[in-house]
Amino acid sequence: MILKVAELSYNHHGDDEILKTLIGKASEAGATHIKFEKRAKESYTEFKSNKQLFELSDEQIDLLIEICKKFGLGWFCSVRDISSANAIAKFKPKKVKIASREAHSLDFIASVIKIFEDQVEYVISTGGLTLEQIQLIHDLMDENQISSKLTLVHCVSKYPHSNDESNINRIKYLKQTYACKVGYSGHESGIEPSIFAAILGVSYIERHLALDQTDVVKSNVNYTDEKCTLTPTEFQQMCKSIDSFVRLKTLPLRDIPLDDELNRLRLQNIR
Repeated sequence: MILKVAELSYNHHGDDEILKTLIGKASEAGATHIKFEKRAKESYTEFKSNKQLFELSDEQIDLLIEICKKFGLGWFCSVRDISSANAIAKFKPKKVKIASREAHSLDFIASVIKIFEDQVEYVISTGGLTLEQIQLIHDLMDENQISSKLTLVHCVSKYPHSNDESNINRIKYLKQTYACKVGYSGHESGIEPSIFAAILGVSYIERHLALDQTDVVKSNVNYTDEKCTLTPTEFQQMCKSIDSFVRLKTLPLRDIPLDDELNRLRLQNIR
């Protein structure tokens, strides 16, 4: 089964009703999991961002969990600093994500491991990381005896990137090199690389979701997050295509398909 993750980012605008609607639309579109982000407000001193206006409160995270349970969806969070990791730990998540920006720091990953230990699955994005850096992350997970709980997620840290820039065949390298699960987080302005990632055998696909491109909360005015964010209709199209391709891969081998056999017999009778 491929996990199809709807990354809400801050496209809920910190609004309960938008949050409810987004999760409902994600469920209708075929998502299996909802992901959001958590950053301590004091960490926004590093840079200016509209996102700091829309951090979910503890009460809103409880609401998110309740809605996900109603729709039968899993949930988890990208923890962007240690304070946020400690805050999310209170909710006893089954997964935790470390985004590409934070994955550059082995110290940060080690600190997150100290908080969650072997009680969660770790989803780590690899955007902008060298193969050597990825190896060091896997080594760290091995040292803590939790590499079986790791999903390495291929992504390109450009918003958006073209299909040709997706470096999608890196998925093959990750699958051939490591025994852990491998995923894909797409920032393309479309869905083709995401579908191809499914064909390559990933177990996890993540895409940003918003009710509409005009609702996308940008990191700052210079970013173009909306160009790699899917609407519910686009997300549904992706999910249906993924499910179709996965089904095709699992069909049993037949010497001659039934319809071909009937046609062959019909042609023999004509002769």
